[in-house]
Amino acid sequence: MQHSKTSLAVVPILSFAVVLAAGYLALQSEGMLNGYLFDFTGTPAVSIAKRFPWELHVATILVCFSATVGYRRLAVSVRLKALVFVTLVLASVLSILLYETIHTTRTNLFAMAFVDGGVSPMTLGLIAAVASDSIHSRRGRARGSP
Repeated sequence: MQHSKTSLAVVPILSFAVVLAAGYLALQSEGMLNGYLFDFTGTPAVSIAKRFPWELHVATILVCFSATVGYRRLAVSVRLKALVFVTLVLASVLSILLYETIHTTRTNLFAMAFVDGGVSPMTLGLIAAVASDSIHSRRGRARGSP
């Protein structure tokens, strides 16, 4: 039972961290395509040559893979799966609501990474994966199989 209580605290934090990582990688990828990098204030500060950021795309794939493996290892109960789903959906909804405001005011890199991460295809894909996994686990329980 202690594992479950620990997971209840850790799962939303890790879900939020995945959203931030996805947003940071998306933000810096966009910057590299346009010839700059963002500093911690959220402004494009470092000018670089425009280039395709393949290493950031590989990092995004690795973050997605790690998030999926972590989800499968930690979210063992329906309650934890629902918690991951709710955390990711709330992050996406908040990101949609705050996207324009954050990007026009350029508050800081943390806020910009959050809104970019919430609307990133990776986060939306994780929401779909968690939803389908939850549906699959409910069907398995209804039939009596594990």
